[in-house]
Amino acid sequence: MKIAYSDTGTREADPLVLVHGLGLSSSIWQGLGYVRALNDHRVITVDLRGHGRSGKPDGPHRYDMAQLADDVAAVLDEVGLEAVTYVGYSLGARIGFSLLDRHPNRMHAFVSLAGAHRLRAGDAEEIFYPGYRDTIEHEGMAGFTARWRAARPDIDAPTTLALSHNDPAVLLALLDVIDTDPGIPDQRLIDTASPALLVTGDEDRVGVRGALAAARLLPNATLVQLSGAGHTDILSRRDDLVSLITDLRRHEPTGASPRR
Repeated sequence: MKIAYSDTGTREADPLVLVHGLGLSSSIWQGLGYVRALNDHRVITVDLRGHGRSGKPDGPHRYDMAQLADDVAAVLDEVGLEAVTYVGYSLGARIGFSLLDRHPNRMHAFVSLAGAHRLRAGDAEEIFYPGYRDTIEHEGMAGFTARWRAARPDIDAPTTLALSHNDPAVLLALLDVIDTDPGIPDQRLIDTASPALLVTGDEDRVGVRGALAAARLLPNATLVQLSGAGHTDILSRRDDLVSLITDLRRHEPTGASPRR
């Protein structure tokens, strides 16, 4: 499986991995200015399988959360990093919970943006709009993005552009996985030592529900709700999020040891 990534910044700097949400790609972090704003870190951005320049296999069985988390771990191996601060948005945050569960030693700290350790059937419809699957199947990505923007006019241009480049079959396969994902068992989170920052918009019902559930379980978690932000526009609050990420890292050990 080809997994595309970008590794920028000074190799000796504090490493961050940024992982995008469903239907997006690593270019969202560049387009919204995160890579530039975090230029005093080493920043690794990843295209999840099925997205961007990464491979796009057929079938939902190729997109389970364990495989997606293992893909990120493989990128860390490739760039020679033992542990990083992981920042994931939406699906990227859900994958972060799996990485935390499967490879806890790979995280100095975990930042979940509008994420959850357990997704519910119907969450995607709440984020998008009722009947979005039929639109993807019959009108493709052009019809889907047009209808989504009509339902959510606050969606930014980089997000719209990224969504329009998706393969409809791959997106539907990922959505099948999301609807059937059993999530991380509660006890696994209770046993987690890594510091976690759970950020959601107070207008994001899916994100608030997920963040509150995770915050009750993680022993070293901080929960932040951004006023006036929803699920689809939380990344537009770049300055707020960069400040929160930077503040978290100031209170954690910096640097990462190369894998030997």
